[in-house]
Amino acid sequence: RAAEPGGLGALSYEWFETLQFDVNTAVVSGRAVMTRGGKTHRGLFTRILRRTADGWLIVHDQLAWGPEA
Repeated sequence: RAAEPGGLGALSYEWFETLQFDVNTAVVSGRAVMTRGGKTHRGLFTRILRRTADGWLIVHDQLAWGPEA
């Protein structure tokens, strides 16, 4: 989809929740909203983050878009 004409669109979040398991590990989950070409798509996401010397790093990113409306 990223190579389609018109660009990537605008990504925002309706809500998200962060759970920090220890000082170096966190999970963020929530609902993403993508608007592109006059259409809006919503989906659920989960990200696993690890703290490194340079800051937080996303080590896993999963996104499941719902049916197109």
